[in-house]
Amino acid sequence: MLLRYAKILLLILLSQAIFAQMQIDWQQCYCSMETDEAWDVVQVNDGYLVIGMQQGGDGQVICSNTSGAWLLRINGTGEIDWQKCYSEKSAYRMFNEGVSSYIFYGNPTNDGGCVAIADIFSQGGDITNWYGGYDGWLVKLDSLGNTEWDFTVGSQNADAINGVKQTLDNGYIIAGYGRPDGISGNITNPSYTSSYADAVIYKLDSLGNPVWNKTYGGSNSDVAG
Repeated sequence: MLLRYAKILLLILLSQAIFAQMQIDWQQCYCSMETDEAWDVVQVNDGYLVIGMQQGGDGQVICSNTSGAWLLRINGTGEIDWQKCYSEKSAYRMFNEGVSSYIFYGNPTNDGGCVAIADIFSQGGDITNWYGGYDGWLVKLDSLGNTEWDFTVGSQNADAINGVKQTLDNGYIIAGYGRPDGISGNITNPSYTSSYADAVIYKLDSLGNPVWNKTYGGSNSDVAG
């Protein structure tokens, strides 16, 4: 029994020693006068990408007063290098219960820029193509946050992108899901059954041009990413 108590005391002391060595290097708040949220943080070469949403047009938000997805590039001390806003129409994700909060993810690229993905249900503004229903959307930004190109994966049914990675040839591999019909949109093969989603894999070159795409599925729902 004494040995058991001794082990517990040792664990407590070790935990206190570890936490005592942790110090805050810096902290920052990024906000407007409305509700703003951060969903994800990705480390890049000399700073971070902060992906979230904003509902204001004041404070540190230099976008219009239209709420939408918010992408921040901050340096190693938390200062804002640049920011991009995307309208409310370009970043909703649908779940079984209806429209959820924004889901908007970003990843750094080899050239110092980033790629970000979202769900879209309209065309215009930053969005070049929309095929109907809900589509997956990818946008490539340079190191200063300027849009280089964008690409949509979809059909007239519900389709989405779950993840994207840069490949060794500086292209991109996209993983997602959808219910393509093989006619509308840019997904070549129809889903195995029209009632269920199939996994969709899309390969792009370094400039965002499509190289190939594949659909994988069975008699039930299948998802990639």
